Amino acid sequence: MTGLDDISQLYLVTEPVDFRKGIDGLGTYVQSILNTDPFQNAMFVFTNKRHNKLKLLHYDGTGFWLLHKQLSKGTFKWRMNSLDPFLEISQQQLDWLLEGLDINQKRAFRPVKPQYI
Repeated sequence: MTGLDDISQLYLVTEPVDFRKGIDGLGTYVQSILNTDPFQNAMFVFTNKRHNKLKLLHYDGTGFWLLHKQLSKGTFKWRMNSLDPFLEISQQQLDWLLEGLDINQKRAFRPVKPQYI
């Protein structure tokens, strides 16, 4: 059990944050800037100014997880015109984001069924 299996809410923070911040700095950011409880069963997704790095913060009931992903090329994609400090996103949108796809896909990808002759 990793503590990441049963997350009830996912929040994408819309403004870039200073990536020198660790668990305590990001937790304080969630409390003071977002006015939200970092100890809830949620994951908070942060990005840097260049949108090539993500940090994911989650409290699992015993401690905080801090995950970091950096793209070797390209950027993480979502519409930047939100006035909200964070967006609630789905697990599917988080998966798209982590794969380097835009979280605002028009429709879900459907696997092609094999044709047997």
